[in-house]
Amino acid sequence: MKSSTFPRTFKKISNIIIFLLLISNSTFALDQYGNFESSQEQDLYLIAILKNMATQMNQQMPIPMDEHSKMLNAVAYGKTMSFNVEISSLDTSKIDKDLMHRLLKRQINNIACDSAAVRRLISWGVDYVYLFRGADGRVIARVTLDNSYQC
Repeated sequence: MKSSTFPRTFKKISNIIIFLLLISNSTFALDQYGNFESSQEQDLYLIAILKNMATQMNQQMPIPMDEHSKMLNAVAYGKTMSFNVEISSLDTSKIDKDLMHRLLKRQINNIACDSAAVRRLISWGVDYVYLFRGADGRVIARVTLDNSYQC
């Protein structure tokens, strides 16, 4: 996976998330400072936004990430946003899955650290899950970004 293209695609996706958060019309109660009146309302709002975002993204799928990979679909479940990514250039029977997981986790973590939007959503309890598969459908790695990530 080309390292220069993947980060740009990830940042583009994180910007879409924040854009949807900012433009979405909300019926939730905000206090005088523009904050949610309760964490439950914030959670319901985030769940609705993530579901809407997954629906909109899936209308554009598959999204090429670089010449070897493409995002196949997005799934929102609660405050978790999952992305299924196919890496077509890998023979899953010949890779070191532990090494691949470490490399992908480090790359995604570094990108998240560079994105204020992603950091903000994670601080609100949103988790990102990336499921990487080979062209044969076999899982290569599952990478989760949650509040345990460190910059």
